[in-house]
This record gives sequence, structure tokens and C-alpha cells, in this order.
Amino acid sequence: MLDTPRTPVTIEVLHVDDCPNVALLIERLSASATAAGVGVEPMLVLVESHDLSNELRFGGSPTLRIDGVDPFPTDGTPSFGCRLYAHDGAFDGSPSISQLTTVLMQSTVS
Repeated sequence: MLDTPRTPVTIEVLHVDDCPNVALLIERLSASATAAGVGVEPMLVLVESHDLSNELRFGGSPTLRIDGVDPFPTDGTPSFGCRLYAHDGAFDGSPSISQLTTVLMQSTVS
């Protein structure tokens, strides 16, 4: 059986300056990509102002977007602060590796 190439996706990590959770999200995204069998090269997007936050409909730092869509949507209210993600009965500054693997696999199906 031949491996079917997966559709390339655009991955962005939107964040505010000095966000302590960007590194955690990138680390988990890398582990998730390995688990999903895909290559990822996330683009970092610095959200520098409240105005830009509103324009981008920024859900808080860090926000992951795959092909322009937040796979972990918020209520739609832009936020210029930190963002928390629910998993494993708690909150954390990044989605879990399992959550990220799932969205990567769903996003890259050809």
C-alpha cells in the first residue's frame, strides 16, 4: 500500500510578547506532529496591541491556528491576555499532546 501524501497546512502560533506558554505549545506541537506523522513549521505571529488583538479575533496567548482556524475555539471575544486550555480535568497554558495530535491528524487528511 502506498502512503498517500497529506495535504500541507498553515500553522500559526499567535502570541503576546514574553508569553511563557509559547515554548510549551511549540514543544507539544512538535511531539504531536511526530505522533501524527506530519511535519510542521509553525509561524510565530506577535500580537502587539489591543487593536491587533481585536482585528485578528485573538483568543489569548498562545493561540494556535491551522489554516486560519482555531481548533480550540473560544467564545469569540478577543483577548490580549493569557489563554488557558482545558484538558485532563485541569487547565494549562497549551493544549495537550493528545489534543494537538488529534487536530493535526484531522487537519492533514488528504
